[in-house]
Amino acid sequence: MRIQIYGAGIAGSFLHILLSRDFKTYVKDVRKEPDCICAWGTIYQEARELYREIGVNFDEYILARPRHIIINNIMLRNVGFVTFDRRRLLHDLWSQLRFGEKEADIVIDATGYERALLPKVAEDNLYPTIQFLEKHNIEEDVFIYIRRVGYAWAFPLGNHIWHVGAGGKNISITKRLLKDLRRKYEFDNGTGSVCSCRGWVRLLPPSRCKPFIYENIVGVGEAIGCVSSFGEGNIPALRSAQILYESLREDRLEKYEERILREFKWIEMEHKFVNRIQRGRKMAVLHLLPIVLYIESRRIAKPPRDLFRHLMSYLMKR
Repeated sequence: MRIQIYGAGIAGSFLHILLSRDFKTYVKDVRKEPDCICAWGTIYQEARELYREIGVNFDEYILARPRHIIINNIMLRNVGFVTFDRRRLLHDLWSQLRFGEKEADIVIDATGYERALLPKVAEDNLYPTIQFLEKHNIEEDVFIYIRRVGYAWAFPLGNHIWHVGAGGKNISITKRLLKDLRRKYEFDNGTGSVCSCRGWVRLLPPSRCKPFIYENIVGVGEAIGCVSSFGEGNIPALRSAQILYESLREDRLEKYEERILREFKWIEMEHKFVNRIQRGRKMAVLHLLPIVLYIESRRIAKPPRDLFRHLMSYLMKR
């Protein structure tokens, strides 16, 4: 069987290397080389195990291991979040890929938010993002600023380089969120921008991004909503690629959608939680809060004992 992948990002590159073990696989990407758009942060232990499957030592690409994650001035102890050199990792993976475009039995849409091959998502929810690489002399923690209409972030990349950005319901909101983050965490006194870019992020769970399969086209990663509602898309992209590979290898592609929905129930719960916050449904937020805290405390950060009080204060102000 011949397989053609479109998109050589995190999901497409990983999937190509897996599929090449059992199938003749090609990949096409519109870029001549990997770019630096977003996706600099991930969950260490999960990334390490997934990349080990294709013979990659993820430790070689880690840039920073922040001690804390600070969300709206609430300090959480980081347990699993790291930043990594995404561009160098992809550059190394691309050297192993067979680039080209061939007629194929299976075509894979790994084009991220563009979802260039699958049918468009009904009532899609794409947030415009603005992102910068900048120099700052600030303690290397993760800084996040969240509002109902979007969020802004600052991730340390080592050597005083930071990935600073925001995503919101529209571009004016995105700019305002970025401005608020800079003022709140003193990111407006840097020594200059290294580079900047704009993009989009899809904020819909997998259940809202169907179909996953259309004729001979199969989606993976962000194309089918495999992104945390809090913005982390690397692990979901890798895991969705792994599930697709296993489904094709076992000749059980008809089970792919079911496996994706079962694997990413936690993403569905996150999106439900964020949706309730955005709609101001305070009782529903409180009902879901213990579940979401359990999910995030296992993956990313340990909450402080007074987190509940902080969240109650935040909700009552809205």
